[in-house]
Amino acid sequence: MKIRFLPSFYAVISAAAVYAFALSGIGNAADPKQAYNYTITKQQETKASSTKITSKASLYETSKENSSLWTSPVSSDNLLQTNLLKSSFAANNQEEKEETETASQTTATTASQTTTLATTTTTPATTTTPQTTTETSPLQTQAQSEPVPKNLDGDTVMYTYNGSRYEENSFDAVCKIVAAEMNENFEIEALKAQAVAVYSYLKYSNENGSCPSVSMKSSVPSKIKNAVSSVYGLAAYYNGDYAQTVYCSSTGGSTNSAKNVWGRDIPYLQSVPSEYDMYDRYYGVQKVFSQDEVRSIIESTTGLELSSNPENWFTILPPEQGGVLDSGYVGKMLIDGNSYYIKNGNKVAITGRVLRENIFAFRLNSAKFDVSYRDGQFVFTTYGCGHGVGMSQLGANLYAQKGGYNYLQILQHYYPGVTIQ
Repeated sequence: MKIRFLPSFYAVISAAAVYAFALSGIGNAADPKQAYNYTITKQQETKASSTKITSKASLYETSKENSSLWTSPVSSDNLLQTNLLKSSFAANNQEEKEETETASQTTATTASQTTTLATTTTTPATTTTPQTTTETSPLQTQAQSEPVPKNLDGDTVMYTYNGSRYEENSFDAVCKIVAAEMNENFEIEALKAQAVAVYSYLKYSNENGSCPSVSMKSSVPSKIKNAVSSVYGLAAYYNGDYAQTVYCSSTGGSTNSAKNVWGRDIPYLQSVPSEYDMYDRYYGVQKVFSQDEVRSIIESTTGLELSSNPENWFTILPPEQGGVLDSGYVGKMLIDGNSYYIKNGNKVAITGRVLRENIFAFRLNSAKFDVSYRDGQFVFTTYGCGHGVGMSQLGANLYAQKGGYNYLQILQHYYPGVTIQ
C-alpha cells in the first residue's frame, strides 16, 4: 500500500533550530537584528519512502453555522463562555489563555509526546510551496515616528460579552480585554501592540456595524494598565480607515492570510514570517486519537461511512491543487477519498480548517498539522494555535524579547502597510 508524501521544508528548519538551541540557547538561535532582512526560499523535498498518510487542509467554505474561529473560553475569572463561538474574530480559546497565564513566553519548543511511529509521518505542515519573499527589517528602517497617544475622554466602544451587548469607556474595555489576551509576564512592547490591536479591532467592528464577542478580565494588573495608557487612542489604519487587526496565539513559523481562512483578500492580512513561533510551546504539539475514536468523530459529524482501511482516511492534495498553502497551513484534503460532505443539504468542502473546527471541534490547536497512523492510533502534530491570521501573540512577545522590536515594529510586521496614529 502506498500513502502520499509531501515536501518537508520546516521539518529541516525545525531540526536545525533545535540543534542551534541545544548549542547556544533560545536567545542565540536567530539573529534578531536580521529578523526581517532575509530571503525565505520555500522548497519542496522529494522523499524516497512511500508508506504514509498525509493530512493538510485549505480554505474554509464559510457558512453562518460554522463561522467561529476559536472555541468558547471557560474560566473562573468570568471569561466569555460559549457565546464566543458566534463571532468570526473572537478571542482565542481558553486553553490558550490558561497556558499563557502560567508561563513566560521564553518557553522553548513544546516537547512532543513520546509515541514511536514506525510508518513515516505526513509532511510537516510547515512545508510550503516554492516561493521567495524578501522583507526589510523595521529595525533598520523605521516606517514612522513615534505617534502621540490621544486624549479620548468620553470615547466608548461596543462589544459582546457572555452573550450580552455592552457599551463602555474604551480605555477600561481595552484594559480588560488585553488582560484576558495576555498577562503581565509579557513584554511591555507586546502588551502595547496588543492594546493597539484590540482598540483598532473594536473600532473597525463598530464602524462596520458589528459588536464583536470578546474575552475579558475584571482584574487588570498595573503593568497592563500602564501599557494601555501609553498607547491609548492609537489605532492601526489602512487607507485612512481602521484596520481589522485580528490576532491569534501562535502561527507556527508563518502567519496565514485572510484569503486562505475567510476567502477575502485583505492587503494587510497576508502571510508573513513569524520566525520565533518555532520556540513557543505550541510548536510540534502531538495529540493521539484511537482509530475507533476518529471513526466515531468523523462519521457522527460528517455522515460519511469510513472504509475498513484507516490508512486511507486522510489524504492531503498536492500543492498545485491547494493541498498545502504558501503559509504552510493545510489546504484541501480528502477523507477516505471524499472531498466534501453534506450538512443541512449543503456541500461542505473538506479542508484543514474544517477538520480542526467543525469535525474535531477544536481538539486540534491549529490547521497547520501533520498526521500519521500506526497500530490503531492516529497522531496529529500541530504547529501554532488559533486561525493563524494577523498578529501572533506569542510571536509578538518573542519579537520584543529576543528581537528588540517595539510595538510599532511588531504591528507593522504582522499588519504590513498599516499606519499607527
